[in-house]
Amino acid sequence: RIAVSRDRCLDFSVLLRATPVSPDAKADAKEVADAEAAASGSTVSEEGKVQELASREEGAVESAPCFSMGTVPLPLDISDPEGGSKILGGPMGTDGRLLIRTHALLTDMHDGRKKMFLGTNGRKLQMKVGVIMAGYARLSLASSLTFTVQPTDQNKVVDPLETWNSEEGWERVYILEGSSGVWISFHHSHRERGESACLHFGLELEIHPYEDAAKMIDCGGPLVGRSLDPQEMFPDSLDVNQAEDESKPFRLAKP
Repeated sequence: RIAVSRDRCLDFSVLLRATPVSPDAKADAKEVADAEAAASGSTVSEEGKVQELASREEGAVESAPCFSMGTVPLPLDISDPEGGSKILGGPMGTDGRLLIRTHALLTDMHDGRKKMFLGTNGRKLQMKVGVIMAGYARLSLASSLTFTVQPTDQNKVVDPLETWNSEEGWERVYILEGSSGVWISFHHSHRERGESACLHFGLELEIHPYEDAAKMIDCGGPLVGRSLDPQEMFPDSLDVNQAEDESKPFRLAKP
């Protein structure tokens, strides 16, 4: 439950994590049933026929550090149309706004390093970066991922304006100004030379003009002065089994 003053605006981020109690129980039961059916001469289920690997075998494959299914590599440039960011929703628009949410993967190709260029054209921008390890805990360690923002014409990195950390990830806010562009760098360090440098994580990257920040916390609008229960700002339930093509985003709508 969230308690807030109705006379003030509320700006926050929410991290939700759903963990199956026994993710392999259903698959294991089906494998046993199909094996018994095959031994007795009965018909094996259609699902069992097309399954190339048992669930335990699939789990072993998916737990490999460099397993890339469902992930995308980070682009080289998030401000140029040819920089490879279109698949993520890029590049940054002419209005200085960009929003990326993706499942990212650092690879062994450059020893766990990846640099992205962002051209700012001298504009003052605010950038929020969120890295989520929840759900990738078996493949990733938040403490092993370093992140830096460095102007292209300077030898020092930009310090975050705000930071937020938890065991399952972190979030940082940066102010970008006084430069034509910045390098956004990720690095997964590892101790052993033979150890894999691959790293899975969830990435949220939001960029907008600095002036937008004041508008985001402005209490003006049709809801000002009206009674609003904070509980109405969230959906009543979350269906984790809902298919991706059936899912609908939740939006607060008031008459």
